[in-house]
Amino acid sequence: MNNFVKVCAAFVAAAAFSMPALAQDAAERTVDQAISEAIAPIINPFVGFIFSPMPGSEALLGTAF
Repeated sequence: MNNFVKVCAAFVAAAAFSMPALAQDAAERTVDQAISEAIAPIINPFVGFIFSPMPGSEALLGTAF
């Protein structure tokens, strides 16, 4: 029974110490999402241009390149 109490105490202590880290990760994701949402309208046209198929490549190669 003594070992069971030690294991339970260790589990509770680990859970208590990991809660702030989990909360911090959630806050960082929120900041990342906010940054992505702010930059997306500026970056998306460039990404679309870079990854668009080359004009005429389908006629020459049989597939869009």
